[in-house]
Amino acid sequence: ILNTLATVFDHSIPYSVPVPSFGEDWGFVMAFNGHAKEARMLADLACEVIDDLIEERIEAVPGVPDHDYRSKGVTLLTGNEKGSDALKHYDGQTHRGLFSLSKSLRIAMKSDKRIMTVDNPVFMY
Repeated sequence: ILNTLATVFDHSIPYSVPVPSFGEDWGFVMAFNGHAKEARMLADLACEVIDDLIEERIEAVPGVPDHDYRSKGVTLLTGNEKGSDALKHYDGQTHRGLFSLSKSLRIAMKSDKRIMTVDNPVFMY
């Protein structure tokens, strides 16, 4: 997917997130057009910058159901929270970790040159 998106967009940046219900990390690719110097800006932002952006821009959405059984020890949201109080699983440090792929994965991705096409599909399990 990384290689395929790189044929269409100026930049493609892989990241992964743990998905406990699947028992492993899942990989994603953020792809976009723009200037090279800005290409990794989002991925490389300092923890403190992300935390500041969260405090400035994030607020809980009233009416979104809370799944308290998945978040033992975490206070239930009321819908009035703002900033980091509105987020259970994301902050600046978590953000940095999303883009810190393991060495073995980076090596494997570098050696994989496949590009998905209609005539050459790539299946992943």
